[in-house]
Amino acid sequence: MIGSLDHVAITVRDMDGSVEFYTKLLGLSVARRMETPDVNIVYLQAGEIKIELFGLKKEEPLASPPIETRTLGLKHIAFGVNDLQEVANRLKTAGIKFVRGPEQTKSGLFIAFFNDPNGVSIELIQSK
Repeated sequence: MIGSLDHVAITVRDMDGSVEFYTKLLGLSVARRMETPDVNIVYLQAGEIKIELFGLKKEEPLASPPIETRTLGLKHIAFGVNDLQEVANRLKTAGIKFVRGPEQTKSGLFIAFFNDPNGVSIELIQSK
């Protein structure tokens, strides 16, 4: 059946700003760039998984996804980190506002949530 998760795709308002966010702030690397008549595509490498950014070439109104537990569809993207507090401090210094955490859960995990420039919810998670 399914062997692994290959990538997650996100439509972005500002391709350059989104690439900068994911590479400079989160440490992902650009794996590949592609272009079609309607869209620019950038693949970012996050360990074994890729984040695929779609930048529409035409100026069209875009809607951000609602960030709510009861909303159907993609809830968040989670990245594993070795030292959540260190990463959170670096992101806060860069102006990132956390929606939740950093905090320790009842199960002993350390988690924090914030939004990317397009409103996508991102979780950072550290095992004990």
